[in-house]
Amino acid sequence: MNMWRWLRGFLRNCGLRYSVVVLWIVLNAVVFTSTYRHWKYAPKYYYVHQILGPTLCISRGTAAVLNLNCGLVLLPMCRVLVSLMRFSRISRRSFRMLLDHCKGFHMLCGLTIVLASVIHFIGHLFNAANFSIHFNPYYVDVNGASYKGQDPLYIVAGSVPGITGLVLMLVLCTMATTSLYVVRTNNYDLFWYTHRFYLVFYFFLMVHAVSPGCDKENLNLSIPWPEPEHWDTQETVCEEPPVFGTVGCSVCILHNTVCEEPPVFGTVGCSVCILHNTVCEEPPVFGTVGCSSWMWVGLPLLVYLVDLTYRRCKQGHCTRILNVTEHPGDVLEIRVWKKGFKAKPGQFILVQCPAISSFEWHPFTVSMCPTSQCESFTIHIHAVGDWSGRLQQYLTGSEGWKYVLPPLASSKEDLDKRLVIEGPYGSPSGDILKYRVNVLIAGGIGVTPFTAFLHHLYSNEKLHLQNIERIYFIWMCKDLRSFKWFTQLLCRLYQKLWSLNRPDLLCIRLHVTAPVPGSQLKMFVKQYPLLEKRLYIGRRPDWPLTLMEICSSHKGTDIGVFCCGPKGLATNVEEECSRIWHKNANLFCHHESF
Repeated sequence: MNMWRWLRGFLRNCGLRYSVVVLWIVLNAVVFTSTYRHWKYAPKYYYVHQILGPTLCISRGTAAVLNLNCGLVLLPMCRVLVSLMRFSRISRRSFRMLLDHCKGFHMLCGLTIVLASVIHFIGHLFNAANFSIHFNPYYVDVNGASYKGQDPLYIVAGSVPGITGLVLMLVLCTMATTSLYVVRTNNYDLFWYTHRFYLVFYFFLMVHAVSPGCDKENLNLSIPWPEPEHWDTQETVCEEPPVFGTVGCSVCILHNTVCEEPPVFGTVGCSVCILHNTVCEEPPVFGTVGCSSWMWVGLPLLVYLVDLTYRRCKQGHCTRILNVTEHPGDVLEIRVWKKGFKAKPGQFILVQCPAISSFEWHPFTVSMCPTSQCESFTIHIHAVGDWSGRLQQYLTGSEGWKYVLPPLASSKEDLDKRLVIEGPYGSPSGDILKYRVNVLIAGGIGVTPFTAFLHHLYSNEKLHLQNIERIYFIWMCKDLRSFKWFTQLLCRLYQKLWSLNRPDLLCIRLHVTAPVPGSQLKMFVKQYPLLEKRLYIGRRPDWPLTLMEICSSHKGTDIGVFCCGPKGLATNVEEECSRIWHKNANLFCHHESF
Protein backbone atom coordinates (compact mmCIF):
# COMPACT_ATOMS: atom_id res chain seq x y z
CA MET A 1 0.00 0.00 0.00
CA ASN A 2 2.82 2.41 0.88
CA MET A 3 4.52 1.59 -2.41
CA TRP A 4 1.31 2.35 -4.29
CA ARG A 5 0.95 5.68 -2.49
CA TRP A 6 4.54 6.59 -3.29
CA LEU A 7 4.04 5.66 -6.94
CA ARG A 8 0.93 7.85 -7.15
CA GLY A 9 2.79 10.79 -5.66
CA PHE A 10 5.81 10.22 -7.86
CA LEU A 11 3.72 10.09 -11.04
CA ARG A 12 1.78 13.18 -9.95
CA ASN A 13 4.90 15.29 -9.45
CA CYS A 14 7.48 13.67 -11.73
CA GLY A 15 5.58 11.40 -14.13
CA LEU A 16 5.48 13.68 -17.17
CA ARG A 17 9.05 14.85 -16.61
CA TYR A 18 10.49 11.34 -16.55
CA SER A 19 8.25 10.29 -19.43
CA VAL A 20 9.88 13.00 -21.54
CA VAL A 21 13.32 11.79 -20.43
CA VAL A 22 12.46 8.20 -21.39
CA LEU A 23 11.13 9.41 -24.75
CA TRP A 24 14.32 11.37 -25.28
CA ILE A 25 16.46 8.30 -24.46
CA VAL A 26 14.46 6.16 -26.87
CA LEU A 27 14.76 8.81 -29.57
CA ASN A 28 18.55 8.95 -29.15
CA ALA A 29 18.77 5.16 -29.24
CA VAL A 30 16.66 4.96 -32.41
CA VAL A 31 18.68 7.69 -34.13
CA PHE A 32 22.00 6.04 -33.24
CA THR A 33 20.89 2.49 -34.13
CA SER A 34 19.26 3.40 -37.43
CA THR A 35 22.28 5.47 -38.51
CA TYR A 36 24.69 2.72 -37.43
CA ARG A 37 22.83 0.07 -39.45
CA HIS A 38 22.48 2.38 -42.44
CA TRP A 39 26.22 2.97 -42.67
CA LYS A 40 26.98 -0.69 -42.06
CA TYR A 41 24.60 -2.28 -44.57
CA ALA A 42 23.86 0.31 -47.27
CA PRO A 43 25.59 -0.83 -50.51
CA LYS A 44 26.83 2.66 -51.35
CA TYR A 45 29.03 2.63 -48.23
CA TYR A 46 30.38 -0.87 -48.82
CA TYR A 47 33.84 0.15 -50.04
CA VAL A 48 34.52 2.72 -47.32
CA HIS A 49 33.18 0.31 -44.70
CA GLN A 50 35.67 -2.32 -45.86
CA ILE A 51 38.46 0.15 -45.10
CA LEU A 52 37.23 1.65 -41.82
CA GLY A 53 35.21 -1.14 -40.22
CA PRO A 54 32.89 -0.52 -37.24
CA THR A 55 34.45 2.83 -36.28
CA LEU A 56 32.80 4.30 -39.40
CA CYS A 57 29.37 3.31 -38.10
CA ILE A 58 30.13 4.48 -34.56
CA SER A 59 31.38 7.90 -35.67
CA ARG A 60 28.35 8.37 -37.92
CA GLY A 61 25.91 7.16 -35.27
CA THR A 62 27.26 9.59 -32.69
CA ALA A 63 27.15 12.35 -35.33
CA ALA A 64 23.40 11.75 -35.66
CA VAL A 65 23.02 11.91 -31.87
CA LEU A 66 24.97 15.18 -31.90
CA ASN A 67 22.71 16.63 -34.58
CA LEU A 68 19.62 15.75 -32.55
CA ASN A 69 20.86 17.16 -29.25
CA CYS A 70 22.51 20.26 -30.74
CA GLY A 71 19.02 21.19 -31.90
CA LEU A 72 17.17 20.22 -28.71
CA VAL A 73 19.62 21.96 -26.37
CA LEU A 74 18.58 25.38 -27.70
CA LEU A 75 14.82 25.08 -27.21
CA PRO A 76 14.73 25.23 -23.37
CA MET A 77 16.72 28.48 -23.55
CA CYS A 78 14.08 30.21 -25.70
CA ARG A 79 12.72 32.21 -22.76
CA VAL A 80 10.02 34.03 -24.69
CA LEU A 81 8.73 30.80 -26.21
CA VAL A 82 8.73 29.03 -22.84
CA SER A 83 6.89 31.93 -21.19
CA LEU A 84 4.26 31.96 -23.94
CA MET A 85 3.68 28.23 -23.46
CA ARG A 86 3.53 28.64 -19.68
CA PHE A 87 0.89 31.36 -19.77
CA SER A 88 -1.17 30.05 -22.69
CA ARG A 89 -4.77 29.17 -21.91
CA ILE A 90 -4.34 25.59 -23.07
CA SER A 91 -1.36 25.02 -20.75
CA ARG A 92 -2.24 22.39 -18.15
CA ARG A 93 -0.78 22.08 -14.67
CA SER A 94 1.34 19.02 -15.50
CA PHE A 95 2.74 20.76 -18.58
CA ARG A 96 3.66 23.86 -16.57
CA MET A 97 5.39 21.63 -14.02
CA LEU A 98 7.34 20.15 -16.92
CA LEU A 99 8.43 23.64 -18.03
CA ASP A 100 9.85 24.20 -14.54
CA HIS A 101 12.67 21.82 -15.48
CA CYS A 102 13.72 23.37 -18.79
CA LYS A 103 17.18 24.09 -17.43
CA GLY A 104 17.58 20.46 -16.38
CA PHE A 105 16.72 19.25 -19.89
CA HIS A 106 19.18 21.77 -21.32
CA MET A 107 21.91 20.36 -19.06
CA LEU A 108 20.96 16.79 -20.00
CA CYS A 109 21.28 17.56 -23.70
CA GLY A 110 24.55 19.39 -23.05
CA LEU A 111 26.02 16.39 -21.23
CA THR A 112 24.97 14.13 -24.10
CA ILE A 113 26.64 16.48 -26.60
CA VAL A 114 29.90 16.28 -24.65
CA LEU A 115 29.86 12.47 -24.40
CA ALA A 116 28.81 11.97 -28.03
CA SER A 117 31.46 14.45 -29.21
CA VAL A 118 34.22 12.59 -27.40
CA ILE A 119 33.15 9.26 -28.92
CA HIS A 120 32.71 10.87 -32.34
CA PHE A 121 36.16 12.45 -32.14
CA ILE A 122 37.87 9.21 -31.07
CA GLY A 123 36.01 7.33 -33.80
CA HIS A 124 37.38 9.65 -36.46
CA LEU A 125 40.90 9.26 -35.09
CA PHE A 126 40.55 5.52 -35.61
CA ASN A 127 39.10 6.19 -39.06
CA ALA A 128 42.18 8.23 -39.98
CA ALA A 129 44.43 5.41 -38.80
CA ASN A 130 42.43 2.86 -40.82
CA PHE A 131 42.60 5.04 -43.93
CA SER A 132 46.37 5.04 -43.56
CA ILE A 133 46.74 1.30 -42.83
CA HIS A 134 44.11 -0.13 -45.19
CA PHE A 135 44.78 2.07 -48.20
CA ASN A 136 42.93 0.79 -51.31
CA PRO A 137 45.28 1.11 -54.34
CA TYR A 138 42.66 -0.02 -56.86
CA TYR A 139 39.87 2.42 -56.03
CA VAL A 140 41.93 5.45 -55.09
CA ASP A 141 38.96 7.80 -54.88
CA VAL A 142 37.48 5.89 -51.93
CA ASN A 143 40.51 6.57 -49.75
CA GLY A 144 40.71 9.29 -47.16
CA ALA A 145 44.51 9.09 -47.21
CA SER A 146 46.73 10.21 -50.08
CA TYR A 147 48.96 7.15 -49.83
CA LYS A 148 49.46 4.07 -47.71
CA GLY A 149 51.13 4.80 -44.38
CA GLN A 150 50.25 8.49 -44.33
CA ASP A 151 50.38 10.05 -40.86
CA PRO A 152 46.82 9.85 -39.41
CA LEU A 153 47.24 13.20 -37.66
CA TYR A 154 47.99 14.80 -41.01
CA ILE A 155 44.84 13.21 -42.43
CA VAL A 156 42.83 14.80 -39.62
CA ALA A 157 44.54 18.19 -39.67
CA GLY A 158 44.74 18.34 -43.47
CA SER A 159 40.99 18.63 -44.07
CA VAL A 160 38.40 21.27 -43.24
CA PRO A 161 36.22 18.82 -41.24
CA GLY A 162 39.31 17.79 -39.28
CA ILE A 163 40.36 21.35 -38.43
CA THR A 164 36.84 22.47 -37.55
CA GLY A 165 36.38 19.30 -35.50
CA LEU A 166 39.45 20.16 -33.44
CA VAL A 167 38.14 23.70 -32.89
CA LEU A 168 34.73 22.34 -31.89
CA MET A 169 36.29 19.98 -29.35
CA LEU A 170 38.35 22.82 -27.88
CA VAL A 171 35.30 25.10 -27.57
CA LEU A 172 33.13 22.33 -26.19
CA CYS A 173 35.69 21.27 -23.58
CA THR A 174 36.00 24.89 -22.44
CA MET A 175 32.24 25.31 -22.12
CA ALA A 176 31.79 21.95 -20.39
CA THR A 177 34.58 22.53 -17.87
CA THR A 178 33.33 25.96 -16.84
CA SER A 179 29.77 24.62 -16.58
CA LEU A 180 30.64 22.36 -13.66
CA TYR A 181 28.73 23.16 -10.48
CA VAL A 182 31.85 24.07 -8.53
CA VAL A 183 32.87 26.59 -11.21
CA ARG A 184 29.39 28.09 -11.56
CA THR A 185 29.05 28.68 -7.83
CA ASN A 186 32.56 30.04 -7.26
CA ASN A 187 33.04 31.99 -10.48
CA TYR A 188 29.75 32.57 -12.27
CA ASP A 189 31.32 35.24 -14.48
CA LEU A 190 33.69 32.70 -16.00
CA PHE A 191 30.79 30.34 -16.67
CA TRP A 192 28.73 33.11 -18.26
CA TYR A 193 31.49 34.38 -20.55
CA THR A 194 32.57 30.96 -21.80
CA HIS A 195 28.97 29.98 -22.44
CA ARG A 196 28.83 32.80 -25.02
CA PHE A 197 31.10 30.58 -27.11
CA TYR A 198 27.94 28.80 -28.26
CA LEU A 199 27.92 31.23 -31.21
CA VAL A 200 31.40 30.05 -32.19
CA PHE A 201 30.34 26.44 -31.64
CA TYR A 202 27.34 26.58 -33.97
CA PHE A 203 29.25 28.50 -36.62
CA PHE A 204 31.99 25.88 -36.81
CA LEU A 205 29.40 23.12 -36.52
CA MET A 206 27.77 24.30 -39.75
CA VAL A 207 31.16 24.66 -41.47
CA HIS A 208 32.14 21.21 -40.21
CA ALA A 209 28.94 19.70 -41.56
CA VAL A 210 28.94 21.21 -45.06
CA SER A 211 32.66 20.67 -45.74
CA PRO A 212 33.56 17.61 -47.86
CA GLY A 213 34.90 14.90 -45.59
CA CYS A 214 36.97 11.76 -46.05
CA ASP A 215 34.03 9.33 -46.03
CA LYS A 216 32.93 8.41 -49.55
CA GLU A 217 29.85 6.77 -51.04
CA ASN A 218 29.37 4.82 -54.26
CA LEU A 219 27.43 6.95 -56.76
CA ASN A 220 26.73 4.37 -59.51
CA LEU A 221 24.92 1.48 -57.90
CA SER A 222 23.68 -0.12 -61.14
CA ILE A 223 24.08 -3.75 -60.07
CA PRO A 224 21.94 -5.86 -57.77
CA TRP A 225 23.99 -6.42 -54.60
CA PRO A 226 23.84 -9.51 -52.40
CA GLU A 227 21.78 -9.25 -49.24
CA PRO A 228 23.76 -7.43 -46.50
CA GLU A 229 23.72 -10.40 -44.15
CA HIS A 230 25.72 -12.39 -46.76
CA TRP A 231 28.46 -9.79 -47.22
CA ASP A 232 30.79 -11.40 -44.70
CA THR A 233 30.17 -15.03 -45.76
CA GLN A 234 29.31 -15.04 -49.47
CA GLU A 235 31.72 -17.12 -51.57
CA THR A 236 32.14 -15.11 -54.74
CA VAL A 237 34.92 -15.60 -57.30
CA CYS A 238 35.96 -13.15 -60.01
CA GLU A 239 36.27 -15.32 -63.11
CA GLU A 240 37.45 -12.45 -65.25
CA PRO A 241 39.26 -9.64 -63.43
CA PRO A 242 38.43 -5.96 -63.92
CA VAL A 243 40.10 -3.93 -66.65
CA PHE A 244 41.36 -0.69 -65.09
CA GLY A 245 44.80 0.68 -65.73
CA THR A 246 47.87 0.05 -63.56
CA VAL A 247 49.54 -3.15 -62.44
CA GLY A 248 48.69 -4.60 -59.10
CA CYS A 249 47.03 -7.36 -57.22
CA SER A 250 43.52 -6.91 -55.97
CA VAL A 251 41.05 -8.11 -53.46
CA CYS A 252 37.66 -8.49 -55.04
CA ILE A 253 34.65 -6.37 -54.31
CA LEU A 254 33.17 -8.62 -51.67
CA HIS A 255 34.52 -9.45 -48.21
CA ASN A 256 36.54 -12.72 -47.92
CA THR A 257 36.57 -13.10 -51.73
CA VAL A 258 39.76 -13.98 -53.61
CA CYS A 259 40.52 -13.29 -57.26
CA GLU A 260 41.88 -16.48 -58.86
CA GLU A 261 44.16 -14.64 -61.27
CA PRO A 262 45.79 -11.20 -61.32
CA PRO A 263 44.13 -8.30 -63.08
CA VAL A 264 44.47 -7.80 -66.84
CA PHE A 265 45.16 -4.13 -67.59
CA GLY A 266 44.25 -1.92 -70.51
CA THR A 267 42.75 1.44 -71.29
CA VAL A 268 39.10 0.42 -71.32
CA GLY A 269 37.19 1.59 -68.25
CA CYS A 270 34.86 -1.38 -67.89
CA SER A 271 35.02 -4.70 -66.10
CA VAL A 272 33.28 -8.02 -65.88
CA CYS A 273 32.90 -9.48 -62.40
CA ILE A 274 30.55 -12.25 -61.35
CA LEU A 275 28.44 -11.30 -58.34
CA HIS A 276 25.71 -13.89 -58.32
CA ASN A 277 26.16 -14.12 -62.11
CA THR A 278 25.81 -10.35 -62.49
CA VAL A 279 27.77 -8.31 -65.02
CA CYS A 280 29.42 -5.07 -63.80
CA GLU A 281 29.30 -2.68 -66.71
CA GLU A 282 31.44 0.08 -65.15
CA PRO A 283 33.81 0.57 -62.22
CA PRO A 284 32.51 2.23 -59.04
CA VAL A 285 32.40 6.01 -58.91
CA PHE A 286 32.83 7.67 -55.53
CA GLY A 287 31.74 11.01 -54.13
CA THR A 288 31.59 12.78 -50.79
CA VAL A 289 28.66 12.19 -48.46
CA GLY A 290 26.06 14.94 -48.36
CA CYS A 291 25.34 17.11 -45.31
CA SER A 292 22.20 16.64 -43.21
CA SER A 293 23.09 18.58 -40.04
CA TRP A 294 21.22 21.68 -41.17
CA MET A 295 17.98 19.68 -41.18
CA TRP A 296 18.44 18.85 -37.49
CA VAL A 297 19.92 22.10 -36.19
CA GLY A 298 18.57 24.68 -38.64
CA LEU A 299 15.01 25.08 -37.34
CA PRO A 300 15.86 25.10 -33.58
CA LEU A 301 18.70 27.54 -34.26
CA LEU A 302 16.35 29.81 -36.21
CA VAL A 303 13.76 29.69 -33.40
CA TYR A 304 16.42 30.54 -30.84
CA LEU A 305 17.79 33.45 -32.89
CA VAL A 306 14.28 34.88 -33.40
CA ASP A 307 13.64 34.53 -29.66
CA LEU A 308 16.97 36.20 -28.87
CA THR A 309 16.34 39.04 -31.33
CA TYR A 310 12.91 39.71 -29.83
CA ARG A 311 14.40 39.83 -26.33
CA ARG A 312 17.11 42.26 -27.41
CA CYS A 313 14.55 44.53 -29.07
CA LYS A 314 12.50 44.66 -25.85
CA GLN A 315 15.51 45.93 -23.89
CA GLY A 316 15.42 49.35 -25.50
CA HIS A 317 13.15 51.07 -22.97
CA CYS A 318 14.94 53.35 -20.53
CA THR A 319 15.25 52.42 -16.86
CA ARG A 320 15.84 54.49 -13.77
CA ILE A 321 17.10 53.39 -10.37
CA LEU A 322 14.97 55.20 -7.80
CA ASN A 323 16.83 54.06 -4.69
CA VAL A 324 19.10 51.39 -3.31
CA THR A 325 19.06 50.08 0.26
CA GLU A 326 21.51 47.69 1.87
CA HIS A 327 20.13 45.09 4.26
CA PRO A 328 21.93 42.77 6.69
CA GLY A 329 23.61 39.82 5.04
CA ASP A 330 24.91 41.76 2.00
CA VAL A 331 21.48 42.05 0.40
CA LEU A 332 20.68 44.96 -1.92
CA GLU A 333 17.12 46.19 -2.32
CA ILE A 334 16.90 48.07 -5.63
CA ARG A 335 13.76 49.95 -6.66
CA VAL A 336 13.65 50.48 -10.43
CA TRP A 337 11.33 52.27 -12.83
CA LYS A 338 11.04 51.17 -16.45
CA LYS A 339 8.62 52.58 -18.98
CA GLY A 340 5.80 50.17 -19.77
CA PHE A 341 7.16 47.41 -17.53
CA LYS A 342 4.58 44.91 -16.26
CA ALA A 343 5.14 41.79 -14.21
CA LYS A 344 3.19 39.21 -12.25
CA PRO A 345 4.13 37.68 -8.88
CA GLY A 346 6.70 34.93 -9.28
CA GLN A 347 8.24 36.20 -12.51
CA PHE A 348 11.93 36.98 -12.92
CA ILE A 349 14.00 39.37 -15.02
CA LEU A 350 17.53 39.42 -16.43
CA VAL A 351 19.65 42.36 -15.27
CA GLN A 352 22.68 43.92 -16.91
CA CYS A 353 24.75 46.80 -15.57
CA PRO A 354 26.65 48.38 -18.51
CA ALA A 355 29.08 50.12 -16.16
CA ILE A 356 30.25 46.71 -14.90
CA SER A 357 29.89 44.57 -18.01
CA SER A 358 28.12 44.99 -21.34
CA PHE A 359 27.75 41.25 -21.79
CA GLU A 360 26.74 39.72 -18.46
CA TRP A 361 23.09 39.07 -17.65
CA HIS A 362 21.96 37.74 -14.28
CA PRO A 363 18.48 36.48 -13.31
CA PHE A 364 16.64 37.97 -10.34
CA THR A 365 13.08 37.53 -9.14
CA VAL A 366 10.84 40.59 -9.00
CA SER A 367 10.17 40.91 -5.27
CA MET A 368 7.56 43.66 -5.67
CA CYS A 369 5.64 44.05 -8.92
CA PRO A 370 4.35 47.31 -10.42
CA THR A 371 0.77 48.27 -9.54
CA SER A 372 -1.71 50.87 -10.74
CA GLN A 373 -0.66 53.10 -7.82
CA CYS A 374 3.11 52.51 -8.16
CA GLU A 375 4.79 51.85 -11.50
CA SER A 376 8.17 50.97 -10.01
CA PHE A 377 9.27 47.48 -9.06
CA THR A 378 11.81 46.02 -6.66
CA ILE A 379 14.48 43.33 -6.84
CA HIS A 380 16.62 41.94 -4.02
CA ILE A 381 20.19 40.89 -4.84
CA HIS A 382 22.40 38.84 -2.53
CA ALA A 383 25.95 40.12 -3.08
CA VAL A 384 27.86 36.83 -2.95
CA GLY A 385 29.57 36.68 -6.38
CA ASP A 386 31.97 38.79 -8.39
CA TRP A 387 29.34 40.61 -10.41
CA SER A 388 26.91 41.20 -7.53
CA GLY A 389 29.79 42.35 -5.32
CA ARG A 390 30.88 44.90 -7.92
CA LEU A 391 27.27 46.00 -8.32
CA GLN A 392 26.97 46.57 -4.58
CA GLN A 393 30.09 48.72 -4.53
CA TYR A 394 29.09 50.57 -7.70
CA LEU A 395 25.55 51.46 -6.62
CA THR A 396 26.20 52.33 -3.01
CA GLY A 397 29.74 53.68 -3.16
CA SER A 398 29.95 52.74 0.48
CA GLU A 399 30.47 49.67 2.59
CA GLY A 400 28.17 50.91 5.34
CA TRP A 401 24.70 49.55 5.98
CA LYS A 402 21.49 51.14 4.78
CA TYR A 403 23.13 53.56 2.39
CA VAL A 404 20.34 55.04 0.24
CA LEU A 405 21.10 56.31 -3.25
CA PRO A 406 19.37 59.62 -4.05
CA PRO A 407 16.91 59.80 -6.99
CA LEU A 408 18.69 59.57 -10.32
CA ALA A 409 17.35 62.88 -11.57
CA SER A 410 19.35 64.72 -8.94
CA SER A 411 22.67 64.68 -10.78
CA LYS A 412 24.27 63.67 -14.06
CA GLU A 413 26.45 61.15 -12.22
CA ASP A 414 23.37 59.36 -10.94
CA LEU A 415 21.81 59.38 -14.40
CA ASP A 416 24.73 57.26 -15.59
CA LYS A 417 23.90 54.63 -12.99
CA ARG A 418 21.42 52.55 -14.85
CA LEU A 419 20.44 48.95 -15.40
CA VAL A 420 19.28 47.19 -18.53
CA ILE A 421 16.26 44.97 -17.90
CA GLU A 422 15.14 41.99 -19.97
CA GLY A 423 11.89 40.21 -19.25
CA PRO A 424 9.86 39.37 -17.27
CA TYR A 425 9.71 35.60 -17.69
CA GLY A 426 7.67 32.94 -15.97
CA SER A 427 8.90 30.73 -13.13
CA PRO A 428 7.51 27.81 -11.09
CA SER A 429 6.10 30.27 -8.53
CA GLY A 430 3.69 31.67 -11.10
CA ASP A 431 1.10 29.01 -10.23
CA ILE A 432 0.56 30.16 -6.64
CA LEU A 433 -2.82 31.77 -7.34
CA LYS A 434 -4.07 28.59 -9.02
CA TYR A 435 -4.40 26.60 -5.76
CA ARG A 436 -6.81 27.07 -2.86
CA VAL A 437 -4.13 25.94 -0.41
CA ASN A 438 -0.52 27.03 -0.91
CA VAL A 439 2.65 26.08 0.97
CA LEU A 440 5.47 28.57 0.35
CA ILE A 441 8.88 27.25 1.42
CA ALA A 442 11.89 29.56 1.15
CA GLY A 443 15.56 29.24 2.03
CA GLY A 444 17.47 32.50 2.48
CA ILE A 445 17.19 34.87 -0.48
CA GLY A 446 14.89 32.31 -2.14
CA VAL A 447 12.06 34.14 -0.41
CA THR A 448 11.83 36.79 -3.15
CA PRO A 449 9.28 34.99 -5.41
CA PHE A 450 6.93 34.69 -2.44
CA THR A 451 7.33 38.26 -1.23
CA ALA A 452 6.04 39.42 -4.62
CA PHE A 453 2.96 37.31 -4.00
CA LEU A 454 2.57 38.68 -0.44
CA HIS A 455 2.92 42.23 -1.80
CA HIS A 456 0.18 41.38 -4.28
CA LEU A 457 -2.10 40.24 -1.45
CA TYR A 458 -1.36 43.35 0.56
CA SER A 459 -2.06 45.77 -2.30
CA ASN A 460 -5.16 43.91 -3.53
CA GLU A 461 -8.26 45.74 -2.31
CA LYS A 462 -10.48 42.75 -3.14
CA LEU A 463 -8.52 40.34 -1.00
CA HIS A 464 -11.63 38.97 0.69
CA LEU A 465 -12.89 37.80 -2.71
CA GLN A 466 -9.77 35.82 -3.52
CA ASN A 467 -10.41 32.12 -4.02
CA ILE A 468 -7.70 31.19 -1.51
CA GLU A 469 -8.37 29.08 1.53
CA ARG A 470 -5.00 29.18 3.31
CA ILE A 471 -1.35 30.13 2.79
CA TYR A 472 1.50 28.51 4.74
CA PHE A 473 4.65 30.62 4.62
CA ILE A 474 7.79 28.82 5.86
CA TRP A 475 11.05 30.76 5.70
CA MET A 476 14.47 29.51 6.86
CA CYS A 477 17.56 31.65 7.42
CA LYS A 478 20.87 31.21 9.22
CA ASP A 479 20.81 34.73 10.67
CA LEU A 480 17.87 36.25 12.54
CA ARG A 481 18.66 39.65 11.03
CA SER A 482 17.89 38.30 7.54
CA PHE A 483 14.18 38.24 8.40
CA LYS A 484 14.28 42.03 8.57
CA TRP A 485 14.31 42.10 4.78
CA PHE A 486 10.55 41.59 4.77
CA THR A 487 9.33 41.69 8.38
CA GLN A 488 7.52 44.98 7.87
CA LEU A 489 5.63 43.49 4.94
CA LEU A 490 4.61 40.44 7.01
CA CYS A 491 3.39 42.61 9.89
CA ARG A 492 1.41 44.94 7.63
CA LEU A 493 -0.18 41.99 5.83
CA TYR A 494 -1.17 40.42 9.16
CA GLN A 495 -2.81 43.66 10.25
CA LYS A 496 -4.73 43.87 7.00
CA LEU A 497 -5.95 40.29 7.33
CA TRP A 498 -7.25 41.06 10.81
CA SER A 499 -9.11 44.09 9.48
CA LEU A 500 -10.72 41.89 6.81
CA ASN A 501 -11.61 39.21 9.37
CA ARG A 502 -9.30 36.72 7.62
CA PRO A 503 -6.52 36.19 10.19
CA ASP A 504 -6.42 32.47 9.45
CA LEU A 505 -5.56 33.03 5.78
CA LEU A 506 -1.81 33.32 6.42
CA CYS A 507 0.24 30.99 8.63
CA ILE A 508 3.85 32.14 9.11
CA ARG A 509 6.74 30.02 10.38
CA LEU A 510 10.19 31.62 10.60
CA HIS A 511 13.03 29.16 11.26
CA VAL A 512 16.47 30.33 12.34
CA THR A 513 18.79 27.40 11.74
CA ALA A 514 21.71 28.78 13.80
CA PRO A 515 21.85 29.81 17.49
CA VAL A 516 20.74 33.39 18.22
CA PRO A 517 22.21 35.61 20.97
CA GLY A 518 19.64 36.42 23.64
CA SER A 519 20.00 40.18 23.28
CA GLN A 520 19.43 39.99 19.54
CA LEU A 521 16.33 37.84 20.02
CA LYS A 522 14.86 40.23 22.60
CA MET A 523 15.39 43.20 20.29
CA PHE A 524 13.74 41.38 17.38
CA VAL A 525 10.70 40.39 19.45
CA LYS A 526 10.40 43.94 20.77
CA GLN A 527 10.39 45.38 17.25
CA TYR A 528 8.05 42.76 15.76
CA PRO A 529 5.78 41.37 18.51
CA LEU A 530 3.38 39.86 15.95
CA LEU A 531 6.09 37.42 14.89
CA GLU A 532 7.16 36.23 18.35
CA LYS A 533 5.01 33.07 18.38
CA ARG A 534 5.91 32.31 14.79
CA LEU A 535 9.65 32.18 15.40
CA TYR A 536 11.51 28.86 15.71
CA ILE A 537 15.11 29.09 16.90
CA GLY A 538 17.89 26.59 16.19
CA ARG A 539 15.96 23.96 14.24
CA ARG A 540 14.78 23.17 10.76
CA PRO A 541 11.26 22.10 9.83
CA ASP A 542 10.38 18.41 10.12
CA TRP A 543 9.10 18.08 6.56
CA PRO A 544 7.23 14.75 6.90
CA LEU A 545 5.43 15.98 10.00
CA THR A 546 4.79 19.49 8.67
CA LEU A 547 3.41 18.37 5.32
CA MET A 548 1.34 15.60 6.91
CA GLU A 549 -0.28 18.12 9.28
CA ILE A 550 -1.13 20.36 6.34
CA CYS A 551 -2.64 17.44 4.42
CA SER A 552 -4.74 16.37 7.40
CA SER A 553 -6.13 19.91 7.67
CA HIS A 554 -7.18 20.03 4.00
CA LYS A 555 -8.59 16.63 3.07
CA GLY A 556 -9.63 16.13 -0.53
CA THR A 557 -7.77 19.25 -1.66
CA ASP A 558 -5.07 19.86 -4.24
CA ILE A 559 -2.26 21.60 -2.36
CA GLY A 560 0.40 23.58 -4.18
CA VAL A 561 3.86 23.32 -2.60
CA PHE A 562 6.27 25.98 -3.86
CA CYS A 563 9.91 25.81 -2.86
CA CYS A 564 12.78 28.17 -3.67
CA GLY A 565 16.19 27.84 -2.12
CA PRO A 566 19.31 25.67 -2.10
CA LYS A 567 19.24 22.54 -4.22
CA GLY A 568 19.23 20.20 -1.21
CA LEU A 569 16.13 21.87 0.20
CA ALA A 570 14.25 21.61 -3.09
CA THR A 571 15.18 17.93 -3.46
CA ASN A 572 14.03 17.04 0.07
CA VAL A 573 10.71 18.82 -0.31
CA GLU A 574 9.99 17.19 -3.67
CA GLU A 575 10.74 13.72 -2.26
CA GLU A 576 8.38 14.27 0.66
CA CYS A 577 5.63 15.58 -1.61
CA SER A 578 5.88 12.41 -3.68
CA ARG A 579 5.88 10.15 -0.61
CA ILE A 580 3.10 11.70 1.50
CA TRP A 581 -0.52 10.86 0.86
CA HIS A 582 -3.40 11.56 3.25
CA LYS A 583 -7.15 11.32 2.62
CA ASN A 584 -6.93 12.28 -1.06
CA ALA A 585 -5.01 15.49 -0.31
CA ASN A 586 -2.64 15.76 -3.27
CA LEU A 587 0.64 17.65 -3.00
CA PHE A 588 1.88 19.24 -6.23
CA CYS A 589 5.49 20.37 -5.91
CA HIS A 590 6.85 23.34 -7.88
CA HIS A 591 10.47 24.11 -7.04
CA GLU A 592 13.43 26.12 -8.24
CA SER A 593 16.92 26.17 -6.81
CA PHE A 594 20.05 28.29 -6.98
